[in-house]
Amino acid sequence: MRPGWLIVGMLPLLLLAGCLWQRGAGGKSWTLPFAGPTGADVVDVQVAVLEVPAGDRYANTSLYTQIDDQILAPEIRQRLEENGLRVAKVIGRPPDGLQDLLTSDRSNRNPQHVRVRSNNNKIVPLGPSREVCQFQLAADGREEAIALEQAQCLMQVTPVIGEEGKINLQFLPQIQHADRKRQGQFIPTIALALQSSRATEGYPALRWDVTLGPNEYAVVGARFDKPQSLGYRFFVTAEGEKPTQRVLAIRTGRSGQAIEITSASDSSKTRPLAAQAAGMLSIP
Repeated sequence: MRPGWLIVGMLPLLLLAGCLWQRGAGGKSWTLPFAGPTGADVVDVQVAVLEVPAGDRYANTSLYTQIDDQILAPEIRQRLEENGLRVAKVIGRPPDGLQDLLTSDRSNRNPQHVRVRSNNNKIVPLGPSREVCQFQLAADGREEAIALEQAQCLMQVTPVIGEEGKINLQFLPQIQHADRKRQGQFIPTIALALQSSRATEGYPALRWDVTLGPNEYAVVGARFDKPQSLGYRFFVTAEGEKPTQRVLAIRTGRSGQAIEITSASDSSKTRPLAAQAAGMLSIP
């Protein structure tokens, strides 16, 4: 079979894929999921939990000078910063440093691309679980000491379809942890016991929203100068031989809408995969 006819046979599968997140040199590629909900209320969500060495200069300083970190109301921004959280937005082409992180196998190890119905939650784990997660929760001018065992830090992200094709992302920090109140109770099965011995703590006072247009990013990170804060515990793992810091980057689009990205080494935008396939059909 000639290669050209092989490409023609593959075209329906390529069309189903929709579009391709461009792969940089040695980087990740994200395709639209083949499975998931469909319909006018479905949102495509791309999630990257980027990993860098703890204290990385770019992730803590330069990144936030290159993107918009004044997107939230002053009182909300102050509350988040008091709890060690930094929130910003990328409008237009990502800066080269962020683009390098997005397209690197080393920093973007597990990119996710899912379909979620509007008003439904996407749970994003942040880092490994901890034997004990301790931090100071700042609220109303006071600080409360929190200590949770067998804890997994999570970010609940809820996309809501808005006007003019924009998506409102609602963020809620959560921690899933051991529920000591129920561990002493009699549970009839092992599976039910494991499920019942876990509890999820949410922090609604730290909830915030970011509205994204096509090909815009929400970026969330930690205040590295607040090591006792919730944000630091969510995004920094100081233990171990290689302390790690994380930056959460999320991009959204309406289901079926082409999502484009520019490579750090190529300023041209990625074409939808169907258009790429059409170009490939000329191969003899």
